Amino acid sequence: MIGIIVTTFLKDEALKSCIDAVLKFSPKQERVILIGDQNPTQVKELNYNYLPNCIYNPLPYDFGLSASRNYLVKEAKDLKCDYILLMADNIQFTAKYDFQPIINFLESDKNNGLVSFDIDYCWHYAMKIENGEFVFSDMVEPYIFEGIIYHRYDIVPNFWLGKTEVILQNLWDEKLKTTEHEDWAYRLKTQTPYKAFATSLVKAKRIVDRTGKYKEMRQRHLTDEFRDIVRQKWGLTGWIRLPR
Repeated sequence: MIGIIVTTFLKDEALKSCIDAVLKFSPKQERVILIGDQNPTQVKELNYNYLPNCIYNPLPYDFGLSASRNYLVKEAKDLKCDYILLMADNIQFTAKYDFQPIINFLESDKNNGLVSFDIDYCWHYAMKIENGEFVFSDMVEPYIFEGIIYHRYDIVPNFWLGKTEVILQNLWDEKLKTTEHEDWAYRLKTQTPYKAFATSLVKAKRIVDRTGKYKEMRQRHLTDEFRDIVRQKWGLTGWIRLPR
């Protein structure tokens, strides 16, 4: 079974569009939708729990993206989900997809950890530390499995299918409410044997909604509040250098 986990915070309209698309274009495999809402209301709880195979989890306000994901991953394990489909609340499926070929690829090698998909701001990079900074660079290392092209990457967007057992061994640092993405990807690359891949087999679009209170909370990723935790952990003196 696939556990579709969606964390959300102050983006009610985006969440509704995301879940509507999941229901419309749901994978053929058995699945359960797990929502973690850091700004819950009784109305939302009633509405989402009414949906088929959907569990709405009201979480404390500003619980944190990392803590929310860890909560949902553990819930997926308790529900005996073999795979986790992680989605940000601003991502929408645009068509029906069969995830079985991707599951076959994941199961073809015990170290194949997750496969990311394409969204309209798609970015996939190699990742290393150089001169005290995370350095991202283009990396194209194609694999063909059952006629589908996969590329090996270190850091991928928040839209992927992975093995539950792999994710449980690499949960997010709950001290981080932002900048968790770089920390998580670098730890997966350097401290576990698991590999991340990307394929264009599955596509989706992004809903841009960075207004109001959410924008204010999101801006914390530009400050040192959480970056300093990551810098200390990995011995960084700067932050990120992107390919030019």
